[in-house]
Amino acid sequence: MKGKVVELKRIAGSAGLYRENCPWEKILECIRPRIEEVDIYLERAVSKAPELIRNTLWRLALDDKRLVPALFLTVAGLNYTGNHKSRLAASLQSLQLAIQAHCSLEEPALTPTPTEVILSGDFYFSLALTAAADIPIFIMGMAEIINRVASSIVCKPHYQTYSSGLRQRYLQHISDSHASIIALAASLGAWYAKLSPRQNEALAYFGHYLGMGLEIREEFALFEADLKQKAGTPRLTLPLAYILEQSPSGRELFKALDHTAIEFDYRLLEQEKERTDLEGFISRVAANCFSKASEFLDSLQANLEQETLAVLRQFIFLK
Repeated sequence: MKGKVVELKRIAGSAGLYRENCPWEKILECIRPRIEEVDIYLERAVSKAPELIRNTLWRLALDDKRLVPALFLTVAGLNYTGNHKSRLAASLQSLQLAIQAHCSLEEPALTPTPTEVILSGDFYFSLALTAAADIPIFIMGMAEIINRVASSIVCKPHYQTYSSGLRQRYLQHISDSHASIIALAASLGAWYAKLSPRQNEALAYFGHYLGMGLEIREEFALFEADLKQKAGTPRLTLPLAYILEQSPSGRELFKALDHTAIEFDYRLLEQEKERTDLEGFISRVAANCFSKASEFLDSLQANLEQETLAVLRQFIFLK
């Protein structure tokens, strides 16, 4: 039934998709009760939303992993005098939810309707900008991310653009979309904590490479889900882009992907997954991203509190 209100499950109680993850629990210990206040802020906003989109707003909020506000709160916590951390973290969380909503329009079986999803994304965009309306640097940063993500979605590789650079283009897509908002969260946290420009830059790069590594792992999970379900045509993911480039049967696979009327041969895809050592590629690229993220944290050893650095390292170990 449209408009049914479902209470948002608090992150303090379950930690969402990370509830069994020790690193996530260590992060939560550092940012309670601020992260709880973020959920309360979103609950209040969603409860006042139009009935048509309320369920969709709840679903988006429940599905999110809270990585963006958690990273902002961890870095911003270096400044203990501010009193707007939770509201600004909620602003960034709303931005993330808006982006997720609009990106989900690419899903083949969209539930609920595209109209509800678009309106829900617009609601969260509005909430993000309203919550940070008095902080110009937040508005500027979020506007840049919105523009970058929109451009990334428009230019995202698809089956009609087969080329030898498909994998690199897809990595650029991940950088401009999923990784950019995590970099923004770290950078704005550094701004809030009144860190130096050099420290801010290092934390922004940390967030960027962290986002790259986590999203690359997520891309592999999506690819594995498609292999398991064997329903319709698989989504274009980074693993699939890699196989299309590396496999001797890449052209054959591409033709099958580009003709959705033909039943897709998943056996060939599974065969090429092994032949091209896909898992090795994903492991290497993700590990390189996490290594880069760690290097930028190392560069801050002499400047940041060791407790904060230890918590930031826990983000690298999230699964």
